[in-house]
Amino acid sequence: MRKYSSFVAGGLVVLVALVSGVKACKSYQTMSQHVEEDRRALHSLQADLSRISTQLADIKARMARMPERPVQMSNLSPPPLNWENQSSRGPKPDMRPPMDSETGSNFPPPPPPPPAANIGSEKVAAYRTELIDRNAQQHQADRAIYGDRVGELYQAARAAPMSGGTGSGSGSSSQGGNSALQTLISEYPQANATGIALSERALQAARVANTVDAEQYYKTLASNENFANIVTDQGVEAVPALQAYLAYQYLQQNRLDEANTLLQTLEKNYASSMVAIPSRQGGGVNYRSVTETVNNLRSRMGGGASAQK
Repeated sequence: MRKYSSFVAGGLVVLVALVSGVKACKSYQTMSQHVEEDRRALHSLQADLSRISTQLADIKARMARMPERPVQMSNLSPPPLNWENQSSRGPKPDMRPPMDSETGSNFPPPPPPPPAANIGSEKVAAYRTELIDRNAQQHQADRAIYGDRVGELYQAARAAPMSGGTGSGSGSSSQGGNSALQTLISEYPQANATGIALSERALQAARVANTVDAEQYYKTLASNENFANIVTDQGVEAVPALQAYLAYQYLQQNRLDEANTLLQTLEKNYASSMVAIPSRQGGGVNYRSVTETVNNLRSRMGGGASAQK
């Protein structure tokens, strides 16, 4: 009997050992499956990281190849050119633009983008194509750095055009547009979209001869070196266009020192740029180099192109 009991006890021990072994085996198999799943997830994350790194490197390479001229972005349909609509503040000189001696066209600010047929030479067409490309690169850089938030604010800020012509108080945008612009300025001060939105406001003010607002927006742009190369969605180089416009207005107000300072800056920093001049022939535009534009304005100071240098 004792032998039988010992035999049974030994069998139970063996059975318990077998059950424990089976459980341990299953636990090991489960653990192996988890390890394999984690390994696959890790490989997937590594692949995503590699892809993102490649995209960032491509963006950096494109930005490094970007020319150093200004860049702008404005899809806004600009208000009609109306040089007779002056600001009610300050002196009211003759705000009509000077006439180009060769074409009989008005001096800037820049007009809406003309149809391709009105652009003129191949050189000008290539120049405008370059500006549009640079504008697209600026939008891409913003998306890569800030995501979609900046783009949404930019669209809100530019959705409300200036009423124009009566100063910054009554020539304002809608409350929502102003709020979006202020958010861009305060939260994304280095974003291209911020510079583009400011440029559009400045150019809108210039188109309706609102010199006070144009000057205010220009000073904000000029205070940030990242905005020196802003191009609007319409392919307009904001900074040189604003400098030419303000220099002309300063001449009309007999502020010759300020006008000459702007012309010197324009000639130094944007010598290879062009300025669009509205044409009375067919509603298109004529393009003049910065050098021609500067010389034309200096000649109106009474001392010729070289006297003010």
